[in-house]
Amino acid sequence: MNSYEHLSLPVYNADTERQKQGGGGGFKIPAGRNKSEFSQTASQKADAIATLFQEIKKIFPVK
Repeated sequence: MNSYEHLSLPVYNADTERQKQGGGGGFKIPAGRNKSEFSQTASQKADAIATLFQEIKKIFPVK
């Protein structure tokens, strides 16, 4: 580090306690939330949008 004298750091002489294992409270799904129902609804909506898009393409064909 002699070539980087402008980056010299002070010597730190103190006892530091290491981070303990654990932490993070975990994740709990909010009440009333149903993943499979949401997925099914989202899939149905996507299918409906795709169907409408196909119908619009028939009405307004690309030239």
